[in-house]
Amino acid sequence: MKQPKIAIITKNMLVGYGVDEIVNFLADKLWQNGFDITVVTTKNEYVNHKYKTVSYTVPELKPMNEFW
Repeated sequence: MKQPKIAIITKNMLVGYGVDEIVNFLADKLWQNGFDITVVTTKNEYVNHKYKTVSYTVPELKPMNEFW
């Protein structure tokens, strides 16, 4: 049977912060249940995890004009 793939997109994965802890817990439990998990984030402080993480950068967005 093919492993179902799940991607979780979050701003940060910082140790000790509420939402980040929940994402880590959820990704870990889903991985233990046989899912192929990828967490997409801008910053990752977690080092001992089984699921995949992908880091991305957010470019600076400059407004087109002062009324933007």
